[in-house]
Amino acid sequence: MTQPAEVYKVGVNVPEEFLERLMDAINGSMSPVYPKYDRTFSYWRVKGTWRPLEGADPYDGRIGEISVADEIRLEFAVRL
Repeated sequence: MTQPAEVYKVGVNVPEEFLERLMDAINGSMSPVYPKYDRTFSYWRVKGTWRPLEGADPYDGRIGEISVADEIRLEFAVRL
């Protein structure tokens, strides 16, 4: 007997300018979790903070400095 696939929620913070492109890419690379629906995401505005350490190649920010920026929190379900 085959066991059903497990469903997990994934969350990621991204700069707003990447949101639509990321949702399209994720949607195009995974099987739908909800029957007869695709591109099922939730998102909202958040503040993100990070400090790049030595050896990092940050998209935004400087090595050793704390950065704070407006981001979008994107959540979606995946079936494994």
